[in-house]
Amino acid sequence: MKKKALGHVSPAFPAAVKTKTAVARRLRAARALLERKRWSQGELGRLANGRASTRSDLRRCAALCAVGAIYATETTSVPGYVMRRIFAEANKLGRRGGDGDHIPEWNDAPERTKKQVLAAFDKAVRFAETREP
Repeated sequence: MKKKALGHVSPAFPAAVKTKTAVARRLRAARALLERKRWSQGELGRLANGRASTRSDLRRCAALCAVGAIYATETTSVPGYVMRRIFAEANKLGRRGGDGDHIPEWNDAPERTKKQVLAAFDKAVRFAETREP
């Protein structure tokens, strides 16, 4: 009996699934961090004394913006291609009518609220989990 050809399965497929899972996990972690802390605009984060944070001390911040929350969850085990994918997925949240706004501009808009930012993270997680690799 002949075996049926199953078609071509890309060797990159397992890596794509791992990337999709890593993206969703990272977005969930960033959202949880932002929910626990205060939300900020105009800076990646703010320390308890009110000073702007550098990227190296984001984990100590009392307040974070959307991008700061994503950076604060960074570990050395997350490769650069996963970070690029995270920002690609999250960047889609900043698009209003396809005008291509970026996350910092969207986060820093005067009318933006923390509730909207958290909802955007929820949407990005759902998108990352359900999108085909």
